[in-house]
Amino acid sequence: MKKILLVEDDALLNKTLTCNLISEGYDTISALNAGTAIELLTQTEYDLVLLDINLPDGSGYDLCRLMKPENPDTLVIFLTANDQESDQIRGYKVGAVDYITKPFSVGALLRKILWMGWRMCWSPAGLCTANSELPKALRLVCATC
Repeated sequence: MKKILLVEDDALLNKTLTCNLISEGYDTISALNAGTAIELLTQTEYDLVLLDINLPDGSGYDLCRLMKPENPDTLVIFLTANDQESDQIRGYKVGAVDYITKPFSVGALLRKILWMGWRMCWSPAGLCTANSELPKALRLVCATC
């Protein structure tokens, strides 16, 4: 099982995403602000951080920039209402692998996480992409298997 940290200040969206991620088999912890997220990041390693940019006590950009040196293998996906190209580029520059603007489809986000996991040789069940149950096209993307 892979660990996901969700950092989203909208309580309803936070709860909805957390429930969906857990129901998909991901070990998910959530935070409503940057301060709590920083504490959680110092206690545990995460495979993925879903990160809002506009947090009540700081910027998701700053949080990403702060966490990446200590957690270089942790993937970051920004989930934000900021839809300007300059915001997206800034997100990629600070270390995000993807940038999703709100509103978004929860189902599409879950598929994207699953796809990224396969590319990184993990899934909720901890399966490697060499697993014969995965589609052949997905097995071919893994360089380590």
